[in-house]
Amino acid sequence: MRSSTCVVRSAGWQVEYAGRRETSREPGVAETTIAAANNFYVAKEEQVRYVDDLLADFVYTFNISAKFLDATFGPPTTLRVQTSAGALSHEPRR
Repeated sequence: MRSSTCVVRSAGWQVEYAGRRETSREPGVAETTIAAANNFYVAKEEQVRYVDDLLADFVYTFNISAKFLDATFGPPTTLRVQTSAGALSHEPRR
């Protein structure tokens, strides 16, 4: 039996993300704050992409989809991250 390798060539990635934070000021009462949804495209030549508009102490969900050479998109892969309460004090990187 011969084995084969499938190579998928990507033209880039579409990234969509949104954030939310849940707080409780009193027992039994939760408040949810939602950060605006954003998206951007990453060309395959880019090796690093900074996301500078994240808010402190939020949970962000990133959905990342490959854009194939025929201009179709693959199913998204989901990545969840939580920002630290005071870690976002740097100047935006470009």
